[in-house]
This record gives sequence, structure tokens and C-alpha cells, in this order.
Amino acid sequence: MITPIDHGLEDPTLYFSPEQILFVTDSLVYIYRRENIYRGLVGGSEIKMLWDIYPGYTFEGSFTGTHNKNKDTGKSLSYYPDNSLYLNLKANNTLRKVWQLMEMWV
Repeated sequence: MITPIDHGLEDPTLYFSPEQILFVTDSLVYIYRRENIYRGLVGGSEIKMLWDIYPGYTFEGSFTGTHNKNKDTGKSLSYYPDNSLYLNLKANNTLRKVWQLMEMWV
């Protein structure tokens, strides 16, 4: 598995010439390098619910949970989500079109 790994704060002039840096900086920047992880673990699950709470009104919700880990270092992998929650409430109007009243990502 190839994934970006955070190597911490470093001086950008170690990797780029001053002409290649688009802005003047005298501070450190976070450096991410793509590396091959030999023993990476990514797993997850999702549960989804669709409920007609009243004629013409529908509630939809889902929860996704993932677990990721580099087995060699024991740290979590960068750029992989942990948990997410989705909620949505829909209502039908008299023209029989579906209107979305609320949609929220957490």
C-alpha cells in the first residue's frame, strides 16, 4: 500500500531552490512523502437506515467507521477517515417532487 506519510516540519529550501518556491518563507513546512507500507491495515463498516416517519416524510441516516494502522510503527495512516455521520430529511410536496429539507455531514 502506498500512502502519504507525515515526516514533520522541515525547511522547504532543502528540497526546492528559491526560484521554485512561490512565496517567501522563513518558516518550516510540513513534508509528506509517499511511501510503501508493507503491513498496512485498513478496515471498516457502515450502517444505513431509511425510515418513513410520516406519509411524505423520509429520514435517512448512516454511520461509517473505519480503522487504519501501520502495523510496523503502530501509528494511524494519514488521509484515511476515522468516522463519519450522515443525516438527511426529505419531504414530498403537492407536485410530488422530492424536496430536501436538511442535509448534514459531520
